[in-house]
Amino acid sequence: AQVEARLAETAEGTDESQRAGMEKRVSVLKKELHVLRDILAREELAKVLHGLSQVVQGVVVRTGKRMTMRDKAKDKTLAAREQQAEKLKKEMEEMRESLFAENATLKDEKTKALKEIVELKSAVTARDSTIRSLLKQAESHEAAMAELEKKDPEGVAAAKASAQQ
Repeated sequence: AQVEARLAETAEGTDESQRAGMEKRVSVLKKELHVLRDILAREELAKVLHGLSQVVQGVVVRTGKRMTMRDKAKDKTLAAREQQAEKLKKEMEEMRESLFAENATLKDEKTKALKEIVELKSAVTARDSTIRSLLKQAESHEAAMAELEKKDPEGVAAAKASAQQ
């Protein structure tokens, strides 16, 4: 009665093959129950033992099938996990190689940037020294002009006027 109630409850949520499997199991269990009832009514020990052995053998076979199905399911799950682990391992290796290549590229770019910085620093230093020497020359020219103005103010004024024209 319980089995039939459960069958009725799950009939809506199962496909045809599941339903057929459940009905087959129910019919096997009913046959075994019938054999057990028949055994209880018998007096002969040989027939009782034979009937019991048939029932026990059926239970053992079904249990063996269930265990085999569970083992197969575990094997499938294990194989899927191993496959997923291999896939992840490959992805990680590809990512590692990609990062290694990117790291090498960044090191090259860093080296080039450092060389450029050194070149720019030396160029700035050279310009600074040129500016300092030009400032010294300008100061010495101004000092010379100031001395000339003290000695010959009219000649300097004439030179400035001719330079402006």
